[in-house]
Amino acid sequence: MSDLPNNSFPIKSCLVRGAPKNFKEMSLDATFTHLLESGSWSYNGLANFVNDVLEDKAFLKANDLDPKKIKTLEADNVKTWGLKSTKISTAYRLGFYEVLRRSGDFHDTFSDSWIEAFSYHWAEIRVNSRARNKSTKDRFLSKLQKRVLANPNITHLPSLFETDQPLPLATAYVDLAISASPKWTPALSRLQPAISLAEKISLRQERRFAERRSPQDLFDRPGLQTSLILGDPGAGKSSLLKKIALEIAEGRWKYSSVPLFVEAREFWRHAENAPSLSLEEFALQTVGETELASREKHEQFLFPQDIPRPSVILLIDGLDEIANSPDAVRHVYNSLKNLSKKLPWIATCRPTGLAASLSENLRCDIVDLDEEAIEILVKNWCAEMSTETQTVASDALLQEISGSSSLREMATNPFLLTALCFLKSVAPDQQLPATRIEVYEELLERIGQQARDFHQDPKILTEEDMGALSEFCLHLYEKEDSLQIFTQKNWQRYLENNPSVSTDLRTSILPARLLTSWNVGTKRYHFLHLSLQEFLIAKAALERGIEFIFSKRFTPVWRPVFRFFGALLLAQGRQDDFKSLVNRLFEESDLSGYTFLTVAEIFSDAGIKDTRDWIGEDLRERLYFAATSGEEMANEALTDALSVLDPYFLEHKAHVTLDFRLRMKAETNYVDEHAVISMTLDSPYQVLARARTPKACELIRDAFFGKDESEAVLAAHAFALTATYEDRKRAITKINRSKKLETFAPAFIAFSDATRRLELLPALAKIAKYYADLESGEFQTTLGIISRIGGLKAAEILEDILLKLLKKSPVDQDGLFNILQNIAGVGGVEATEILKLAAQQTSLLDRAEEIKVMSLEADPNNFKLVEDAIKKPELRDRVIDALSGAANSGRPVDEEICKLVAREIRSGKDSDIMDIALLEGARLDAGLEPLLCGDILEGAIYIYDLSKGDDFERQKDLLISNFATALDTLGRAPWKPAAEMIEKILFDKRANEHFLGAAIMLSGQVFENTKNHTMINQLIKLWYDNPGGFEYHIIEAIGRIDFHRLFRLQSGHYANYAIEQIAAERDWLIFQDFYALPDGSIHEWVCPPDGLLFLFSEDEPEIAAELAHKLARHDFAMFSESHPRCCAVLLFPEQNDWSRQELEVFKSDPRRTGPILIYEVPEDLSEDDLEEYAKRLAAQIRNDMKG
Repeated sequence: MSDLPNNSFPIKSCLVRGAPKNFKEMSLDATFTHLLESGSWSYNGLANFVNDVLEDKAFLKANDLDPKKIKTLEADNVKTWGLKSTKISTAYRLGFYEVLRRSGDFHDTFSDSWIEAFSYHWAEIRVNSRARNKSTKDRFLSKLQKRVLANPNITHLPSLFETDQPLPLATAYVDLAISASPKWTPALSRLQPAISLAEKISLRQERRFAERRSPQDLFDRPGLQTSLILGDPGAGKSSLLKKIALEIAEGRWKYSSVPLFVEAREFWRHAENAPSLSLEEFALQTVGETELASREKHEQFLFPQDIPRPSVILLIDGLDEIANSPDAVRHVYNSLKNLSKKLPWIATCRPTGLAASLSENLRCDIVDLDEEAIEILVKNWCAEMSTETQTVASDALLQEISGSSSLREMATNPFLLTALCFLKSVAPDQQLPATRIEVYEELLERIGQQARDFHQDPKILTEEDMGALSEFCLHLYEKEDSLQIFTQKNWQRYLENNPSVSTDLRTSILPARLLTSWNVGTKRYHFLHLSLQEFLIAKAALERGIEFIFSKRFTPVWRPVFRFFGALLLAQGRQDDFKSLVNRLFEESDLSGYTFLTVAEIFSDAGIKDTRDWIGEDLRERLYFAATSGEEMANEALTDALSVLDPYFLEHKAHVTLDFRLRMKAETNYVDEHAVISMTLDSPYQVLARARTPKACELIRDAFFGKDESEAVLAAHAFALTATYEDRKRAITKINRSKKLETFAPAFIAFSDATRRLELLPALAKIAKYYADLESGEFQTTLGIISRIGGLKAAEILEDILLKLLKKSPVDQDGLFNILQNIAGVGGVEATEILKLAAQQTSLLDRAEEIKVMSLEADPNNFKLVEDAIKKPELRDRVIDALSGAANSGRPVDEEICKLVAREIRSGKDSDIMDIALLEGARLDAGLEPLLCGDILEGAIYIYDLSKGDDFERQKDLLISNFATALDTLGRAPWKPAAEMIEKILFDKRANEHFLGAAIMLSGQVFENTKNHTMINQLIKLWYDNPGGFEYHIIEAIGRIDFHRLFRLQSGHYANYAIEQIAAERDWLIFQDFYALPDGSIHEWVCPPDGLLFLFSEDEPEIAAELAHKLARHDFAMFSESHPRCCAVLLFPEQNDWSRQELEVFKSDPRRTGPILIYEVPEDLSEDDLEEYAKRLAAQIRNDMKG
């Protein structure tokens, strides 16, 4: 076929319209492919075309076409045996068979069964001929594969801690998990980004539900795929890249066959002296292919012109290791960008070492190991480390790890898990240390002892050396940028400033292999894992005292050190200092309770669960209470903190709630979820999933596999978090063996949606086919999950379902379109091809153009298709939906295409800007820079002007919808030039309420941090004068414009929610007396509100809240307990013991200054009188305070 270009055929009569000029020299496959893609054919012409082929015996022989084989296939009824199970692509059969079957001319000569047999035979020949076509290029690539497989640097991991047993990579590797990668700010002197508490919590939540994907599923894609993998030191970046190289060289990838592995620092070391050296040339040299190292000789092998994708993929490890050399960055990054036009590549880097943009197609983070990955790594490691005389028991080690929350937390990092395995291998008969502090103490001691034994040198890493190294680490952190990467010069300067220290870095420390190094211009060092450095800093800080470390408690880079420091105090017997530290932290609680996290972590590291002897209160109860109310992110964080401090306590609380819930359900057959569960968390099962104790996992498992179908669905999300491989296998087996799918399928669907693992696809396919026959709503839900899992297998499943529905009569076009939409959502070449062929089906011909446009979601950068379709009003919505879907799925839309769409839309009605706004919104959500906001703002201004005209009422709904969508998109940018329009609307007394609401929501973004008092006063006026649906948006806008002003309004309606929301976004910690910024700096409030102690009974909360709202306008804040800022007490008519007790506390509070002011709230005070009463009361309090 196309692989046999000389096998052209004669055409007796050319009735085929639009045939290429050289069709007589083209093969059957090439000619027919051209005809199908161009649509340049007539049915009569095709009939003659095939007749000519069948009559030319020489051509038939040359192309292996056998009429007898066609007859045999026809007799065997190919429909029943060939197409579904074979590797031959269904796409060929679809393309040829569907076209031929439509022709009446063919039915005069050939039956349907003959046409299908001929089509199958042709596809079979095509596949077999490709398999036989072994060329020089194939032999060359095969040679490279063998060299990769023989390279021990790729097939094995280096030994750790001076052991002499390198691990085979094939057994040591576990699949990585990914999550969307944030845009880290480069910090070249650090190993890891210094993230704030809020960022840490957000990342933990995101990574908890990260999809665990194999490297092949992520990166084995057609086209010039370029990918960047980010990960902290010890996360396994190099191991991952070597694993990819092995898989490709073993022939397990579809779109790549030869990996070329390159270390970035080694490439620069050679390229620095040979600037013309290209990455691909150096890569060939690394596998010993010197003969083809020159560009002229290797281009024909690496960059072939006759296939859509090269067979070679470049793997570049350690971009961060050249980050400190501007010349190296410039050369290597430019080499990668240039290579993107020729070869696919995958590169690794730590987040803070990414020095510039690489414009890669895909970026992902390596995130923590889950329990299944931990089990695999431990078992493989123990098997490799065991000898004839010594066995390292993996089951016992796993049991120890699972029984300790501290060890479980450490085990999620590949390096630290390997360290735990190392400790066990050194002393297999001893239990691992019980606390995190003890683990690090023993790990450092064992590493030193191992190095001394290995080198037979007692002077390596002595106690004196360890002390010097600890002080040196503290010295680095006290620098402005908290160095985590250092040079020999840094060490020498430290020695010069500390003449009593005699430790030699080269002979006393480096042999212990605590540090890793690389040489790019200047040799640089960093610890194998950052936590080792943090632990040593904390040890050195013990000599500086509590005040030294306490002043750094909010600085992100110091927070892990602070955690070690607290636990070390107790470990070294300094109980009084430990008690002082935890009490100061506990009493200094922020409004959301985030600071409880640090206290919980310190107690956990110290091995303390019941904290009453230390802080006079059980921290577990406080955490649980705080986690059942308030802002959602804080709930998540505090529940996590409790799971670290005492997971069994959390298990008990959730179990009690669950028992109560199930009893209610059994007695009444109804459960008010909100009455039983006050947590923002979805259910008790979610809380059990956080506990992760054996009993918690068992309760979740029992519910998921139990007979109560609704309970199984409720437990599905938690099951996704805790399920082991065996659990998932059991769930899949239950689906496969189930005779009544409807009983378990809903729970399985919910579980699959939460975990989205590739192994679930066959079971989901069975469910989808079952619901397709029932025409159930679950059918579309299942298709959506298959699409979101994605990959080639998902595309094949959806294609199979599509074929099944195509055979139904009558054809359900809406159902077909839903399937096609999900196929488009999978993305990639496979999805595009399926959609292209679907458009050729007889039953869909009248909607072929819509289907072609739908393919833009899979491949959004088809400029010609967009250009043609956007001009047709009936297709425009489809174009926007497809491009927006592509952007939301991480397939960026070319800027020129976006501009084209905007031009075409704006050339129509100026007011019709919703489509542009939707497309731009999808782009912004995907992290791209604003492109169309200027057009959107122009359209919004035009619509606002129309609202003043007489014609507004006629098209009111459409204009309001366009305007709201436009302003929502401008807010995501945020687009500052919209400020003038926003100000105009907010001061317009005649503004439509919908326009006003949209403008209020945007005002906070466009005036953010401007402290525009005119805008703030107008918003406050709107807040009080127009109570209604915009109250939260108004108060949030005030906070964005001036957060200090929002803090003064903290007792107003929705103010506390706005404070928590904005503080979480900005990573601020909010206290009543000060606030802490992400860099750890502490700032006092500007004119904080005066506090009023509100004392009321349980029957009076509503009137109290309304009065607090009114008084907030006068800069008074409501307090529920005595505080130094409380200047007065408001006594409501009804009092209880608690309120009377608080009054006495207020009177005797030594922190309070000024007179004791007490005011009684009138018993007959009504809501109508509140405004005037608040105004008078505020004036009286101010006057009395002066007196």
